[in-house]
Amino acid sequence: MNFATPPLIRACSVCGHETSESERIFCGECQQLLPDAPPLDSRYHLERSLGEGGFAHTYLAHDIRTRKPVAIKRVELAAHLPDQTNTLRVFFERELKLLAGLNTPGHANIPEVLDTFADARAEYLVMKYVTGETLKQKLYANGPMAWDDLSPRLAQVLAALHYMHSRPEPVVHGDVKLDNIIEDDTGRLFLVDFGLARQQSIPGSWSTESGAAAGTPGFASWDHWRGGPSPKSDVYATGMTAYLMLAGLGIYPDIVRREQISGQRFTPHPGLAYADFEEIDLPAPVQELLLAATATEPANRPSAAEFLDRLIAIRDAKSRPSGPLTVTRPLIFPGGDAAHTEAEFAMLADHHVDEA
Repeated sequence: MNFATPPLIRACSVCGHETSESERIFCGECQQLLPDAPPLDSRYHLERSLGEGGFAHTYLAHDIRTRKPVAIKRVELAAHLPDQTNTLRVFFERELKLLAGLNTPGHANIPEVLDTFADARAEYLVMKYVTGETLKQKLYANGPMAWDDLSPRLAQVLAALHYMHSRPEPVVHGDVKLDNIIEDDTGRLFLVDFGLARQQSIPGSWSTESGAAAGTPGFASWDHWRGGPSPKSDVYATGMTAYLMLAGLGIYPDIVRREQISGQRFTPHPGLAYADFEEIDLPAPVQELLLAATATEPANRPSAAEFLDRLIAIRDAKSRPSGPLTVTRPLIFPGGDAAHTEAEFAMLADHHVDEA
């Protein structure tokens, strides 16, 4: 007698739902990744979840063809009402268009888009997988960062934002924060998660399609909540990101509480103030720079390019030698008197007026 092999039963590790369909990749109930799933699109072997938010879920995958790790963002459409599905598809296509545009010619601090495809239930975006830690993870592990360590990291973020803001069709990120900046093991930073990014389609207008804005409390400025993200709200978020790296995560609840008390979503609030730096040992020019970046009025904030220029100027000023200038080769006067410094030259000049 021939006995048929019983089908392999796989159970979802999240909700426990079981399936005997060998080709199923995601749970039919909760849409989480099933164990022992076959390759997605016959190419990508999904390994584990990297996180989810809103209507998207991101996975770490192995590209069978290139043998490289990739990040795959999955936006499920089939589980929603037709109007929601259409809206999600529009948002997905907008994000894809934004990223494709930013990848031409591309920027060192923005991950590359590698592929896109769809199946009956979802749309997929395949991107370069960035290994490393988010700035938030670094804060958890190491505590507040010194300005000299933060400065070169901040410069990379600002360089990416300047690139985005200066495109022929400018792009704003819309959600710059500790969680969305990853540092790899070489010290290179990547600005990630462009789900709230948008392009300026009408000169001077950055409003959202729905008229409402989404963002992260503590990082989004009052003007972001009121009218949607803009280049100057990206600058504000970068300033707040820098401040939290310097002050530590313990201050974050107080920042959010202060914004909520002031009616932050619709009422201007003061951003950072001098009092916020009392417990941090920072040079005055750095304090002034972060105060400017988080100014209440967008017009009073620097652009990303100006922020970067001031950052570089502060670094260069610190590296410039202070005190008396030491001459690399002594100045020899007749008779053998030698001046090694400006002070010695001034003193000897009184005795060697003609030669001086």
